[in-house]
Amino acid sequence: MFSDFSIGYGYLPVGWAIFTSLTFLMCYGIAVSQHHIYPFVPAISDTGARVPESNIFSEFFNFSMVLMALSLFVRYLQFEMLTKGLDSPDLLLRRLNKVGLGCGLVSVFGGTIIANFPSNEQDNMIYVHDAGAVLLFGSGALYCWVQCCLTYKLTQLGINSQFLFAVRFILTCVITAFGSIFFVAELFAYEEFRHQTAHVVANWQPSDPGYSVHVLSNVSEWIAALCFGLFGITFFEEFQKISLHVECSEKYVQERQSSPLLEYANIDSGDEE
Repeated sequence: MFSDFSIGYGYLPVGWAIFTSLTFLMCYGIAVSQHHIYPFVPAISDTGARVPESNIFSEFFNFSMVLMALSLFVRYLQFEMLTKGLDSPDLLLRRLNKVGLGCGLVSVFGGTIIANFPSNEQDNMIYVHDAGAVLLFGSGALYCWVQCCLTYKLTQLGINSQFLFAVRFILTCVITAFGSIFFVAELFAYEEFRHQTAHVVANWQPSDPGYSVHVLSNVSEWIAALCFGLFGITFFEEFQKISLHVECSEKYVQERQSSPLLEYANIDSGDEE
């Protein structure tokens, strides 16, 4: 599937996936060492809910969202390039590409909410945090479905392979299924957990009510997050085939016989005479 390993934009989504995974694992290790969480399959958010791991989670996950946003823009521009010059019916694809970018940016915004509002029950930030999670996973799943549609069209045009479409379709189905299980199961688990007041959610233990449903929710969250990363990695080969150039030009172009610097030099020399 991958053939070109030279330096290119393909490493942008790969770097995002690896960096985000390392962020989760690092925060998990610190939280466990500080006895801030119960170590068996905690929620991802709980691994960054308390100091010092919350500071690391916030800083690193914000940067992760920057990498994700850059990957979204690269994909948007790449698809615009591939579909330029197609017949008018295919203009719908370019509109769908814009919708996909919008969904992706909403997902990024949700991620920044997660990063900056820790899952903390004491100050009710958990509600803001959960709203960010809904935006991240919900809009992220919509983005994946849009990309599946775009990939299918590129498959018909002979640009993408059927194998690539199948991989993205399977990953999107897994993200949608386990993301839904994550949210629904957590609602039922929280309802049962409220019947005890011995400790907070981060220290949810097997003896507490709703623990099994809570673990089901957390496992689903980790699987959905993993598949998000794998989905991003599938763009490696496509991004390796493109290059981007940034051009700086004057807003109001005026005809000049020479460069502005030469003009200034001539003015100075004239004054000296």
